[in-house]
Amino acid sequence: MSEVRIARSPDISFLLVQPSEAYSYPYLLDSKGGFDWDANKYLVEYGGGTLTYGVKPLPSNIVDKARSLAIFLTFVEDILNIDRLTLSDEHLFMFVKYVKKRNVDNGTVKTHCRNALNLSLIHI
Repeated sequence: MSEVRIARSPDISFLLVQPSEAYSYPYLLDSKGGFDWDANKYLVEYGGGTLTYGVKPLPSNIVDKARSLAIFLTFVEDILNIDRLTLSDEHLFMFVKYVKKRNVDNGTVKTHCRNALNLSLIHI
């Protein structure tokens, strides 16, 4: 199972621009407890890059993105038990069905699928 960990108010004073208030920094671990480099790289890029992380978009949006990615990574690693590099269209259709079982609206399903696709694109 992929897991999101939150570091409360980490010291990122080395950044040129940083949030002016306390925030949480999400990071993703793979099903074996290792640091998921690809997923975390995607989160940093989504969060504005290494010099502006957490300024725009808001830190809470980055946490939401991390939680959405954790759902996808858990599906790939625990349900399908495959490597992300072997994902196919069929697997993504299976992910849609998996997310719908969570009793969420269509907008949420679309958001989870968009996040999964965007993460998958970093391998290309």
